[in-house]
Amino acid sequence: MKLTKSISRILVVVLVLSGLSAPTSHALVGLSVVGGATHTTPMVKTASGQGLATHPRLDFLGGALVDFGLTGTISVEGGLLYVRNKYSSSASGLLYTLTIPNLQVPIFFRYHPIRFVSLGVGGYYSKKTGTVKVETSIAGADIDTSNIKDDYGFGGSVRLHIPMGVLSTFIVDARYLQGFKDHESGPAEYKNRQLQAFAGLRFGI
Repeated sequence: MKLTKSISRILVVVLVLSGLSAPTSHALVGLSVVGGATHTTPMVKTASGQGLATHPRLDFLGGALVDFGLTGTISVEGGLLYVRNKYSSSASGLLYTLTIPNLQVPIFFRYHPIRFVSLGVGGYYSKKTGTVKVETSIAGADIDTSNIKDDYGFGGSVRLHIPMGVLSTFIVDARYLQGFKDHESGPAEYKNRQLQAFAGLRFGI
């Protein structure tokens, strides 16, 4: 009886470990529709080398991602996300908040070490689109946003994959993005740092 119980426990452990380490259930090609939030912190340095205080704000992101399996554990993913970068700062006693709409193209290589988790590394390009929304502490105050430019950088990601059916998966992704480019043409240097979190459904094609 004791031997039978021991064998049963060993079999349970083996089955659990094999389930975790098995290749992901993704189809070779997948389409993900996602939505979530972004937390933007501009790293600002003035001409004198001093940092300028900024305050990050949460805002919306959403879009679609397409991934292609390269091997059993490696895939490449690209897509198009609508991302609203939002932050607050001050100048000459004036407090202001900017909301900057962007179309962001991320390209990440993903490694799937176990069935329910993948790790990603890659880069992104963000193009400013639409009108920058400006909120100020003084009614009628003017903030020049014409010098805000496009942005690009690198990032890393951790993602959970929860199977929902034969060809559908619920995904939860957290990623960090660091901008390389000074995305304002003014005297101060602005480089974005973003934390993004989103969830959605992936469909095998």
